[in-house]
Amino acid sequence: MTDEGLNGFDIHLVNEWSQTLHTRLDLVCLRDGSFKVASANCMVELAPHSTQRISAAARLGQFFDFTHAYRFGPRAHDVTIATLCDAASDQIISEAFYLPERRATERHDLGITAAVERNIGDDGWQLVIEAKRFARFVHINDTHYRATRDWFHLSPNRPCIVPLVPRETFVVHASNATRSASFNVDATHAALSGEVRAINAISLTFYG
Repeated sequence: MTDEGLNGFDIHLVNEWSQTLHTRLDLVCLRDGSFKVASANCMVELAPHSTQRISAAARLGQFFDFTHAYRFGPRAHDVTIATLCDAASDQIISEAFYLPERRATERHDLGITAAVERNIGDDGWQLVIEAKRFARFVHINDTHYRATRDWFHLSPNRPCIVPLVPRETFVVHASNATRSASFNVDATHAALSGEVRAINAISLTFYG
């Protein structure tokens, strides 16, 4: 997404795949991280190895100061979220965020929750994180595990699954053994214990 100043606000879509993508673009502007003040959606067909540039104002069908370039009073919103979904399955393909004010001068109760689950695919651990209000730069801090995704924005009421991987792997050698054995910290720490924070959150969320 690009701030075009007085010329508006544009969304850039890129299809790097060799097949046509049939998608839906959802656009929403939120005030106080949860109240919808403007929204629009449209169907988009992306040809293989192609790009499209979409005007947010054209999709909305009316004037809205997405970038607060005109300064007609206080900002009407805190964040613009663009979500590209598969038209058939509603699966999210990509998500992008635009912050008209990048400084996080205020903190709020975002209603962040973090639940620990087993990842059925590899029997590892994962966190399911959700927030009632938009969360900026979500960070996961765990003594024994590292988040595979970190410092990300989180849309309200949209659960995000973050796999966790052990920070250390131990290798054991024996002089009379034909090979060494390795095990990771997950084998000795059955329960996780950590915290989730966001720079616009008033407090931390603990799990484990």
